[in-house]
Amino acid sequence: MKKQILLGLFLITTLIGYSQTEANHVVNFKDKIDQFYFHTFSGVPIMLTEASVAGVDGNTGKIIWEVPLKNLVLIKGLVKLEGNMEIQEVPYTSYLVVNNLVIDTKNGNIVLNPENNFKKIINYEIIPTLNSVLFACSTKDRKVMKLTLVTIKDSKQVWSKEIAVSKKNGLSALSNGTTNAAYFVGGKFIIQNLKDGNILHSEDSRPGATFLSPNKERVLMVHGKKMGLGAALGAGITMNVNKLVAHTNKIYSFDLNSGKTTWDKAIKLDEGYLESYPISDDSFFVADEKGGNLYKYASGDKIWKKNFENRRIKNVEKNTDGYMIFYSYKKLQVDSKGKKIWKKAKAANDKTMFADIDDNESFDEYTYNNGSVVATQYKLKYYVHGSKKPEWRISLDKEAKIAYDAKRKNIILLNGKKLYIINPDKNKGKDGGKKLDLKKVKEIHTIEVRGDKYYMSGVSEYAIINENGVIEKSKFYTQPGEAGRKLLNGLSIAAEIGGTALSAIGSYNAIAGGASAGSGMMGMNPPGLGGEKQFKKGASQYETGAYTQMAAKAVYNPNRFDAFKETGDYSFFFAKEGEYKVLVKVAKDTGEEKDKFIFKNNKPMYKVDDTEKKVYYVKGSDLYIFNY
Repeated sequence: MKKQILLGLFLITTLIGYSQTEANHVVNFKDKIDQFYFHTFSGVPIMLTEASVAGVDGNTGKIIWEVPLKNLVLIKGLVKLEGNMEIQEVPYTSYLVVNNLVIDTKNGNIVLNPENNFKKIINYEIIPTLNSVLFACSTKDRKVMKLTLVTIKDSKQVWSKEIAVSKKNGLSALSNGTTNAAYFVGGKFIIQNLKDGNILHSEDSRPGATFLSPNKERVLMVHGKKMGLGAALGAGITMNVNKLVAHTNKIYSFDLNSGKTTWDKAIKLDEGYLESYPISDDSFFVADEKGGNLYKYASGDKIWKKNFENRRIKNVEKNTDGYMIFYSYKKLQVDSKGKKIWKKAKAANDKTMFADIDDNESFDEYTYNNGSVVATQYKLKYYVHGSKKPEWRISLDKEAKIAYDAKRKNIILLNGKKLYIINPDKNKGKDGGKKLDLKKVKEIHTIEVRGDKYYMSGVSEYAIINENGVIEKSKFYTQPGEAGRKLLNGLSIAAEIGGTALSAIGSYNAIAGGASAGSGMMGMNPPGLGGEKQFKKGASQYETGAYTQMAAKAVYNPNRFDAFKETGDYSFFFAKEGEYKVLVKVAKDTGEEKDKFIFKNNKPMYKVDDTEKKVYYVKGSDLYIFNY
């Protein structure tokens, strides 16, 4: 998705030199427009006035829907926009939550309304197999919760059901098969037929964990338990995320189709249940803080007589010699009874360099013909294949940023004021760093592949560089007044969020479901976060594909979904030129300034939609739409 949204600032209809002097469309509202934004998946411009929320068609300049809002109340945990109102999107859908109203932004249909016997939306879970969303809502009766399933494509309620509860917790640990699902909600563990809402099993339980057998016919459940103050403090001090969720030491097995219990077994693990891994169609591994054991799906019986005790297990794979156990970045071969075949663990993937990496240190690895570059939070190292020690290393400062161009296999590193383009296959290493002659290097947050060049951009500056790291063209735009400072802060946050989302993609390659995959745009992020490695492990392709399909069905303008993958050709910078305050449109390929929109003051409200080539600005109760 190549869309840049710049926050703040009023546009006026006068333009400098290049563009039309009048807006293509003017949309009039009865009340003052407080704020607006673009819905992430439907792409519909959303206007929030003093009395309503409305969707606008930017191509026709028409209000496609408007919903009056009553008794506005801020909702906990929702994303706050630049004004006073808070709203929430339901990910992978065209839904918008405002004041506990769920609105379909495609057409303005009310999906859920508090007037229909519920008080507040607690949370929700997306059900990919049914192309639906399951909402959990509180009611006026504290002992009753309402569950509602809504289809994503047509926003229809499939069913709505009230259940007796003892706690206020929302949906968690949901595991679903084709039609049935198991989850925790309201102090209960529930197995339910999601097609008709029929509850097959219900029992009291603190939120714990659930997981399915490979054939998705059996669900295994572990109850949660109350965590003592000492344990909670210990987890916080050691930053151990796994310990922040406490579980009991017993596993229960249920038939997911009928909801009936098939067996329950105690698991004698030092720290209780933490994680599980499917090993084969008939066995799974349960890991605790210090080891784990294999169990049979059918009976819950242990496969190994004695628990394997070593370190925190990351995965277990069955092979001809027994089982390969992976922990941290190393592996150990055991036989079918869990006894060690190897005396010592070896580096995972047979790469000796992992012996040089601390077990708890996160990193990214980039593989080349004769070796690998490993990026940690503190250093960038190049290991020749078979070597335990790096051939060279670069010490990184605390504000270093990194990106990866998968097409050319170039690592782009910003370290201090130096730019490195690293590629061992082309003999480009630590000695290739060049000082960037830019005013605000630390603010660079995005780099984009543009033909045989790179286009780097920050809040107020851009640079076009070649593959050798030489700047061919750049410009810094001075921002006027307080609005410039606010814009800077806002975009720094946006870049942080956007960069995190892009770090795993970070390449020229298209990946299904990726927000900007295939576009050539990469987020500049802190090194060594494990993003490249984690993304490859990632969510299952089935779920990713399902979410993408649901998002495609949800868009108001179907063509817009494909446009998300296109690379925008322009950047926009808010700047001061003489007596004018302007929005400058810059061509990424050449750096040429194509348009300049004049602003009257430092505090207008405007947004640029680079996907559909439009500029929106607000003045009072009027919305002006420019095509560019």
